[in-house]
Amino acid sequence: MEAWISNTQMCSYLGVHRNTLYKLRQKDYFRKGIHYRFKDPLNERSGKVWKRSAVDQLLSSPDHVLRRRIKKA
Repeated sequence: MEAWISNTQMCSYLGVHRNTLYKLRQKDYFRKGIHYRFKDPLNERSGKVWKRSAVDQLLSSPDHVLRRRIKKA
């Protein structure tokens, strides 16, 4: 089973600032439960942890798939 990585580790892996990752999450690029989850499921103010393989799969999708995902939001 793949380990979930922290927000900081995901930002470092993608080479983006944490605010950029936050904005992408707010624009529904990433889905809760698939790409990220809360460290403490009962506290939505807790930090996020990320599944790197799911994020890789999404970002390796063809460009038109990502554009369609933005238009739905």
